[in-house]
Amino acid sequence: MLLALAVVSAAVFAVPSMAMAEDEPLHLTPAPAANHVDNIAGGASTLRSANGTVVTCKKIKGTIKWENGTTAKTALAFEEECKATVPGIGTVNCSTINTNGELLTHLLTIPSTQPGVLITPGASELFASFSCAAGLVKVEVKGNGVIGTITSPENACTAATQNTTVITFQQGANLGEQKHLHVEGTATTYDLKASTNGGALSTSSIEGSGTVTFSEGTKHLECT
Repeated sequence: MLLALAVVSAAVFAVPSMAMAEDEPLHLTPAPAANHVDNIAGGASTLRSANGTVVTCKKIKGTIKWENGTTAKTALAFEEECKATVPGIGTVNCSTINTNGELLTHLLTIPSTQPGVLITPGASELFASFSCAAGLVKVEVKGNGVIGTITSPENACTAATQNTTVITFQQGANLGEQKHLHVEGTATTYDLKASTNGGALSTSSIEGSGTVTFSEGTKHLECT
């Protein structure tokens, strides 16, 4: 669900220094102008927690404000028929879900040399908080980061220049676990956790895709 596309992304303020020193960054060329803003759009997204809570929305939209060709700040909104299914309560309607401000986003390599993105929140580790059923259900999503893959264009590191790119977030083999938990070159584990109505944080995953449209012109992903 790109709570924090996200996403790209997406939407991320302090990557641990170890990760910055050890990861393998990617670069968009030509690099976007500093503070240039591109739009993000996507379809359905899902947040799944190991405690059984499932949150779905039908639409993703947002912006990505580039710092350079490698880092950006992403803000996302999840909207249209957002619903939460909560054990012991049932399915209830939720408000639009917004990320906690702009989230720092890094283009980098994940294991198996796949191009991807790492989205991290601020020091509070809060990605998003929202309510459902007029406040009956309150959900908080935290974590040190979430990793997605660049799924379009295919073979992005060797593809021709494009005016769009798609970032996809997937669930792993276990319920509530993200498919990708590490970036290349570091042992740091990045994951999300969600709590419902102030309960214990439970391992959670985001599923969804967001398309970034480059309004300055076509871009190429340079992999190093």
